Amino acid sequence: MSMLRRIPRFLQKRAVSACILALALLLAAGTALRAGITAWENHRLRSGFAAHEEWPDYRQGLPLSEIDFERYERAFFSGAVAPIGRSTVFTANAPIRYYREVTDAALAYEIPAGTALDWEPGGFAGLGYGFVSLPSYERGWRWAQPFLPPGSDRVPEDFPWYYVRTSDLEAAARAMFDSSRFVQASARNAGLSRAEAVFRIVRQADQVFYENGVYLSPDLLRPVWTWDCTLMTGASALLFILLLLLRRGRRRT
Repeated sequence: MSMLRRIPRFLQKRAVSACILALALLLAAGTALRAGITAWENHRLRSGFAAHEEWPDYRQGLPLSEIDFERYERAFFSGAVAPIGRSTVFTANAPIRYYREVTDAALAYEIPAGTALDWEPGGFAGLGYGFVSLPSYERGWRWAQPFLPPGSDRVPEDFPWYYVRTSDLEAAARAMFDSSRFVQASARNAGLSRAEAVFRIVRQADQVFYENGVYLSPDLLRPVWTWDCTLMTGASALLFILLLLLRRGRRRT
């Protein structure tokens, strides 16, 4: 405390201003870096996609209801099985809503929050079921068949295909991740965080389609500007305003 008293007051104020400025610039740089890295990753995905002429359906813009996805399943998912000895049941922590069209006004089917669901009944339940949803032409929307409750007499084929929001499936994937030690261990072994694991769980088909030249899903491209960018930008702006007010007060005195 005695050391601070020996420092002239104007130098103390300058030190405070310098700290505020440094923090504001650090937040601004962090925002630019965060957005820049994401933009570069999206550019790399776009430039690295090599379309395969054998799979033109998506690129031709065919309606999803007219695409023969069984052909894709035979080609890319025929060996998919569920590992033995682990539970595939989880409880939805939020509603999962399915729509006839890409609009909230076309609600067709809803799974209420708190419903127990089987995410791989009897092993791999088929392309399109549950988390193995398919990319649509609209970012944030998937093409899928609804989850079934455990022990259900019904099969995925009993349901028509619907559109479902990517965010609904991501919320369900977080609930499944939190309830499954097997999935958590698999994520740790792969070096994935919870958020990264959820991203991949919901976009399994997207990654396979990308690697085989079928389609570059819009859901594989991450948003460049996210909530943390907004938060850091707002904090940086407030610090700059505070710095301006401090300088004005110093001039008056």
